[in-house]
Amino acid sequence: EYFSSKGEADVISERFAFASRMCMGAIGKAASLMSDDSAYDIYNAAKKTVVLQSDKLRGVTFFDLARHIATNASNRDDFSLLLDYLMTAYGDLLREKFDSEHENAFYDNETCAEMSEKISLEMLEMSIEAVSKIKNGLLFNTNLTISAAVLAEKLWKAAG
Repeated sequence: EYFSSKGEADVISERFAFASRMCMGAIGKAASLMSDDSAYDIYNAAKKTVVLQSDKLRGVTFFDLARHIATNASNRDDFSLLLDYLMTAYGDLLREKFDSEHENAFYDNETCAEMSEKISLEMLEMSIEAVSKIKNGLLFNTNLTISAAVLAEKLWKAAG
């Protein structure tokens, strides 16, 4: 309502939907996300990571997933944000398994329900654990290329 009344944003755009979900009600954070091209690109990269992982049985190769993750791990801040967004995405999908009435932070309701059907509970648990370990490793100044490769291997394994 705030952005609509100000005429500052296209409130029906996917970018606005991303900002409004990820800001958790903080208007200042929403405004920041609306103008942050990098955050929006990384959000889309996180969405694609989950799709590549879930499409393992549909012709996606490990190298497709690894290349995608490595491309988005070129610097520590971007890789850290990608991990945060992945954790948020997996959290939405996990909550969807138990309560379809929850409020999503990453996915819109329709996409969350659709993706949750394609992804097993075991895959979600393994993926959350993998992302958490890699995120913790970044605190200890681990090598980004190796971290990206390890993440790709763990997410691939989680997909079954």
